[in-house]
Amino acid sequence: MRKMFFAFLAMAIIVSGFSLIAGAEELTNVAEGKSYTLECETSEADYGYTEGTDSGFGDGPNAIRQRLTDGMHGLESTRTVKSGAQKTKKAFYVIDLGSVVNGISKLNMDMYYRTDWGIQKPIGVEYALSTDGVNYTTEGKILVADSVERETPEPWVGYDFTLNLSTPKSARYVKMIAEGGNYIWSTEMQVFASGEETSDPESESSTPAAESEEQSSESTTSEPGESSTPGSTGSSEVTQTGDDDGMTFYIIIAAAAVLLIVTVILTYKKKAKQ
Repeated sequence: MRKMFFAFLAMAIIVSGFSLIAGAEELTNVAEGKSYTLECETSEADYGYTEGTDSGFGDGPNAIRQRLTDGMHGLESTRTVKSGAQKTKKAFYVIDLGSVVNGISKLNMDMYYRTDWGIQKPIGVEYALSTDGVNYTTEGKILVADSVERETPEPWVGYDFTLNLSTPKSARYVKMIAEGGNYIWSTEMQVFASGEETSDPESESSTPAAESEEQSSESTTSEPGESSTPGSTGSSEVTQTGDDDGMTFYIIIAAAAVLLIVTVILTYKKKAKQ
């Protein structure tokens, strides 16, 4: 009888552990393909941009190229990812998700610097959410010290300024305020959520976030202090399974379950010998 009890107990612990792991919600980058507006503190709006071309590193005046939500995240040597750089110390981006999205739990923007081109180290990114595009709630600010360094080809240095929200939020508009030394050099803005979009009929007409314009194209202008061009690449992280903190929690729970099972078995064997 006692043997059956311990067997059922072990089975229950295993099932509970796997249920928790399986219950980890899948996060999707809901900002991919969405339009965004841009305001710069001071800027050379046409930096790295020439109308009628498809080269250069700038996002263009008023972010006409919309490169930061194209799903291409990273900066590597193969140059398949195109940066959306702006020559400014501070840039205000607002992404329009199209309708209110529930379950937003992670926000991210990457930024890079390169000293031989005179591009100074980024400072940080502040994040705010809104359902109406007027009233925003600041969720937090990530500085370089709290960011995650990305693997990038030298002499580039890059960071993911990732903010994990303590509780899931709902929003249609996501504001990202990026600060840098003299450039905002980024490839992607991301909004990860587990929820579904909700209907938002009132905002179908005009919205504070501008509709995406057709990408005109880019210049062949060389970068600061260099004639060569940096490359970039990377594929979009369309989906991610849970955030880092959530997965850590589930791993700890599973490990604790295994430890408990081992303890129960050893205790049973010890008693059986007595």
